[in-house]
Amino acid sequence: MVCPILCESSSAIDSSKTTLHDLAVNRVILGKAKNVKEAIDLLSQYNVKMEERYPTHYMIADFDGNSVIVEYINGSMKVIENQEEYQIATNFVLYDNENLKGYSSERYAEFEKSLSQAGGILSIEAALELLEENVVPGEAQLSVVYNLTKRTMAVEFCGDYDKTYYYDINE
Repeated sequence: MVCPILCESSSAIDSSKTTLHDLAVNRVILGKAKNVKEAIDLLSQYNVKMEERYPTHYMIADFDGNSVIVEYINGSMKVIENQEEYQIATNFVLYDNENLKGYSSERYAEFEKSLSQAGGILSIEAALELLEENVVPGEAQLSVVYNLTKRTMAVEFCGDYDKTYYYDINE
């Protein structure tokens, strides 16, 4: 699972590496990596050209319960490993951000509070509701909840919370 999340980071170009546009990263990882370690190894072989207007960072998880968040800070790939049974990313840079402040940090705090109280485990419905309650007004695109144990995902598009689509995830 690769989840791109908007943030404020940039990436410099290393002329010895092939450059990927930030939107191509998902396809490369999903097409070539079987787990988090392979994804990190793969990403280290590329430059990632960030869109200046909407730069991105990535949450990557696998079926073994591993997850990381990858951010590009001043041209350098930074990997943030999970410290709990869950990992959270919203729309701000996490690397070297001890106070967890930035755009939508209130959402991060709400997610942390809810997940901490639940021991890191929410039902699909509760997770979707938490996302709905903490959407940035006017910026809803989609909400996705992955169940990596059952290998399923639930998706709600463009703030249409009355319709949920369920999918099986194959390795």
